[in-house]
Amino acid sequence: MLQEIANKIKNLKDEYLKEGRIVFQQGCKEIFDKYPINSFSWLQYTPYFNDGDECTFGVIAEDYGLSINDLNFDDVPHIKKKDGKIYQQKYCSQTGKYVDEEVTELSVDGLPDNWMDWYNDCCHDISKFIYSFEYDFLKNLFGDHVKVTINCDGTTSTSDYNHD
Repeated sequence: MLQEIANKIKNLKDEYLKEGRIVFQQGCKEIFDKYPINSFSWLQYTPYFNDGDECTFGVIAEDYGLSINDLNFDDVPHIKKKDGKIYQQKYCSQTGKYVDEEVTELSVDGLPDNWMDWYNDCCHDISKFIYSFEYDFLKNLFGDHVKVTINCDGTTSTSDYNHD
């Protein structure tokens, strides 16, 4: 009887992963259909040290953890849209603060010319999509201590991520 229960639990977990993969792949396709990108990536790992607290697996799919076309947060100027205009945050040495400066054109190697029109929305949609999955599911699907990359041709890859 205990073996039957164990088998049933295993089958349910297998079915959960199988169906989850399908949903995940459909969501990825929707992102690639909506945005002119070739790939997106995020980080997922269990920290080695957490200041004495328990180390738990986590996913980082925003800011420095999210990459689009192999460009991460630090590679792309920080922009925001307000009242139909686009602003870039720039450091003002006189005040020691960041200020918003209106921009009309800003090129970034690796992104199409019109990237400012959709980049922030794309980052938000990808983050929201990834975070909609349970961390255990993502860990089972892709592993621990990895950078996960999803490509527009439907392939995925993982690479070791050193997060000392």
